Amino acid sequence: TSPDLLNYVLYRSTAPTIDPDTEPVFATTTDSTYLDTAPLSGVYYYFIVAQDIHNNKSPVAVAESPNMTPISQCS
Repeated sequence: TSPDLLNYVLYRSTAPTIDPDTEPVFATTTDSTYLDTAPLSGVYYYFIVAQDIHNNKSPVAVAESPNMTPISQCS
């Protein structure tokens, strides 16, 4: 991490690529890990952008995307 890091901006999408200028922000965090506590069934892609105190932003990074199974389909 950089000393001027402000936060991480997280995006969640059903598409494998996004435009962070038009995609709604899913969450922000100052931690280097994040747990999606309300995942939906289906395949979602997660993206991360680091933002510093000067409002500089990193390129979009793709995070690992787990496949979620609805509880109703679990046996």
